[in-house]
Amino acid sequence: MESFHHPREGKSLPPGRAKGAARLITLVMVSGLAAWPGELPGGWSGDHSPCDRHQEVLKREHMNLGVRFSTADAGLAADFARAMDFWAAILDMEWHEEDSRDCSIQIVDGEPGLFPSAEVARAQFPGRPAFQGWIAFNPKKDLPRSERYLVAVHELGHLLGLAHNPSARSVMYYLCLEGAVLLDAADLAALAAHHRLRAGRPDKALIVAASGRPSGPDPRPHTESARYGLTYNPEPAIKTTTDRAPDR
Repeated sequence: MESFHHPREGKSLPPGRAKGAARLITLVMVSGLAAWPGELPGGWSGDHSPCDRHQEVLKREHMNLGVRFSTADAGLAADFARAMDFWAAILDMEWHEEDSRDCSIQIVDGEPGLFPSAEVARAQFPGRPAFQGWIAFNPKKDLPRSERYLVAVHELGHLLGLAHNPSARSVMYYLCLEGAVLLDAADLAALAAHHRLRAGRPDKALIVAASGRPSGPDPRPHTESARYGLTYNPEPAIKTTTDRAPDR
């Protein structure tokens, strides 16, 4: 019987999952309750400039988030900007680029020792003593832009207080498998416990579209053959309150 093995536990996924899971990316488990043995929890730190307004990320009311892109990868900054647009369409928040310590979130190139094997990104977990609103990407991992965008959405979810979701369809699942992913009802309920959702946001699953705008709920029956249905715009419109060049 065909199976797809978990890279660390040696457990097999169901045959249906294995058939469609040709590509697998390990995402960080930032919840201290579920961290893998030997891994750093979401309280990691590093030699990066602080974000003096990181407490803005913890607010339940309207958030005005300054994002600092401290990365040498311009493409990563562009993909992350689309991920910020995704969350801004769901939460009562706005964001802008902030190239100073007056930031709330900072995207950094992580140090080699921060990432276990196959890990592509790591977010700080809110409420930890070292929290500065940092998300580190592994500069040694080269991902397609569509996958890098999904990783950015996932890690921002952690920064906003979401833990991993046991559903493989959720964007907050701890592995990134091929196929369309959702922000499901459990994710939205957990998010509403920390932040104010925009008026009219449904309590049903939303498709995480690569355009940077959520859509859904998904009307299609879920099958493995339909699980990579994201549409990708190679030059998305990026709306911020700054004059950053479109090709960032």
